[in-house]
This record gives sequence, structure tokens and C-alpha cells, in this order.
Amino acid sequence: MSPVFRKENFRTKLEDRITELYKDRVRDSYSDISEKDLKLLVKDNRYYLGKIIVSNAHKFWTAGEEDPGPGVERIVQMSCIPTGFYEFRKVFGKVIEEKDLPESERTYRPVKIFAPGLIKDQNDLISNLVKSKRLVVKDSLKCDRLIVRMFRFLEGEMDFKYGSDMENFGYRDLALTPIQAYVIKKSGWKEFENVGMDCEDMHHFAAACFKAAGMGERYRLVILEKEENGEKRMHDGLCVMDDSFEKHRVLELTPYRRNISRFTAIGSLPVFGEDRNSVVRPENVIGSYDQRVYGSFKLLEEREPVDDWIRKNVTEGEIKFPESMLK
Repeated sequence: MSPVFRKENFRTKLEDRITELYKDRVRDSYSDISEKDLKLLVKDNRYYLGKIIVSNAHKFWTAGEEDPGPGVERIVQMSCIPTGFYEFRKVFGKVIEEKDLPESERTYRPVKIFAPGLIKDQNDLISNLVKSKRLVVKDSLKCDRLIVRMFRFLEGEMDFKYGSDMENFGYRDLALTPIQAYVIKKSGWKEFENVGMDCEDMHHFAAACFKAAGMGERYRLVILEKEENGEKRMHDGLCVMDDSFEKHRVLELTPYRRNISRFTAIGSLPVFGEDRNSVVRPENVIGSYDQRVYGSFKLLEEREPVDDWIRKNVTEGEIKFPESMLK
């Protein structure tokens, strides 16, 4: 039988390095531990090791990003009408009812909210939703199949007709929280039956789902600007890091999306920077965000070489293991 060779990519290099650091740390605590017991301890702590590995992959991808300039900082200050979960119907029913009035005469007016702050889960609704659909991560290092399943789920959940904020709410820009978007889509309340969605509403909901499923360090929202017919147009896209930790897959939920029937596996999802048919193209990126805001979203070849980064950053002094993993 031919030997099975382990594919060398960023993920396997990072995994091997952090696992070795963990073994060394255990040996420091228990000098007489056998190799058999050490292997069992690694196996028992696989979930927590996976989380540490993914967290460091996220650090690599965010390291070296440019700081956001004034233009990006302005864009990520989004207009939003905050609501509690139970008062949503009353507030947004009134917003829709008054959408043709002058702004000065309306009952509720938007306030500015930092875009990463929109990606939250009020009343654990999204957490319970992804649990009910069995979309919660069990192994942090093996999410490729779950990413495709999540995309299929999102295609159904966010199958909105597209509509501008002005058409829907009478405001030029109005971002919905994920819960607000979900209630508008799923409640069946008559006052919301003709309300559409736009790109940031759909992709913030998707990001909240990935976060609730245990993939919070894998997604990145990407801000794009391009010119069409002499007019600048903005788009908010979504990319998710696959299991190689070297590629970000583009998940498009707006009317630009492709036919979901094509996406049978992670390899058929478009790759950021490789698929020129994707609406999310590097040349149009002006910034990005997850829990922080960045002024860029660099491709792998624009970054420090993976081996150099691991050697300098994945060290005994930098990687901390919880005490519970050492018992």
C-alpha cells in the first residue's frame, strides 16, 4: 500500500506547530508522561486545540492589514434604528408607515452604529436557529462541509426580494440587525410582506449565523466600491476562510448570487482573488471588517510568507494553553 502523505498547507503547518508546542508544555508539567498518554491527551483536547489553531490563523489574516482611512471609517458608521426584540414590530411598523413623510416629521430616526456591533444575536434566536439546523461546529479544523451546508441554509433563509433602503424604509441608508432582518423575513406579519433587503442586511445575518455556529473567526465582511455608468456603487460582500486557511470563499446572497445547485462542495465555491466572475473582487475592495475594521483585505501572496509568520509568531511565549488542558 502506498504511504499517505499529509498535504502541506497553512492549516497543517500551523496545526503541527501548535500541537508540538502543546506536547512540550505537557512534558514540562509531567516529565514522566508516556508517549501513549500524550497522544491520548492530544486526542482528548482536540476541540480546544482546534480553537487555538483557528484563532492563530485569524491572527495571521488580520496581521498586516492596513488601518481604515477616513472613507472606510465613515462607511462603517451605519445608520440603524435600535429596537428591543419585543418592540420590533411596533417600531418598524411605524417606520414603514411613515416612510413617505419628511424625515423631520417621523417618529423614529436612525442613529449611527459601528458596523461590527450590528452582528449580534438578541435573545439567542440565531444560536437556537443554527442548533436546530445542526449547523454548529464540532471540529474547528473541519468546517468545509459545514460552510457549504450553511450557504445552502442561508440561500433559503435569506431568499428576499432585493430592495433599497429608500424603497423599504424611506431612508437612503438604514442597516438592519440580523434579528430585525430575520423577523421581517420570517414573521409573516402583513406590514412586512413587501419589504425587501439589501446586501449588508443579508450578509450581516449570514455573519451572525457563522458566529453563532462557532465560526466567528472565519468570516470577513468586505466593503467594495466600483463605478458603473459613471456612478459609484457600494457593495457589502461576505468571505469565509476554508479549511486550508489559505483561501477565502465568496458567499453571495444578493441577486448577484450564482445558482446554488453548482455548489456541491467547498471546491465549487468561488475563491476571493481567483474567480474573476465573482462580484467580490480584490480591485474593488476599500476595506473589510469582522470584530474590527480594516482598510484592506489582502490576498495570501501580499502577506508575509506563512513559514516566516509561523516561525516568528507561533512560539512558546505567544501561545497560551488553558490550565484545564494540562491536567
